[in-house]
Amino acid sequence: MRFYDSPTMGDRKSYEGKAKAVVLTENLKAIKDSLGICIFAWHWYHPRSTGLARLFSAATGRRMTDSNLTEIGERIHNVEKAINVRVGYQRRDDYSPWRFFEPTKSGPGKGESLDREKFDKMLSEYYELRGWNHQTGLPRKRRLVDIGLRKVAMELEKDGRLGNDWQRARGCCSNHLRMSIRRGSAGKRVGC
Repeated sequence: MRFYDSPTMGDRKSYEGKAKAVVLTENLKAIKDSLGICIFAWHWYHPRSTGLARLFSAATGRRMTDSNLTEIGERIHNVEKAINVRVGYQRRDDYSPWRFFEPTKSGPGKGESLDREKFDKMLSEYYELRGWNHQTGLPRKRRLVDIGLRKVAMELEKDGRLGNDWQRARGCCSNHLRMSIRRGSAGKRVGC
């Protein structure tokens, strides 16, 4: 099955195209949550195929396009990320639980596990697609400003929680983060 313009999206063992699919799905889920639409009652594969913009326009009398909705979903997700960043979340908190990186003991995927290196590469790709710093997972000021979240960017900047490439993240440096990933402790709390 082909989702999000990726022939491997339906392949659970492939990492190709998954970062883009996560970004699109998160944006779409944010839109549906804000509209009060149950994610299980509406197909969610792609914003262009949902008819949500037409539904919104008909209900409110305000013209809305798929592109407008996608931008709104992106802003919502970035505000959610900013909230998490303000309480200290960083890249190390975006990893799957450690047991996902160990072979499954039973079931259809018996013996399978996530590949830490491939997962890390996919996470970096996801951050780049989001416009966040790929080493820390913190949003970049220019990205937040570009999508209309100047006030959010200013608050994060005031707290020292922006992912500018030249700036160390408060709480952990990117070198320590890389070491923790290599050693297999990604997802566990570490500090400098």
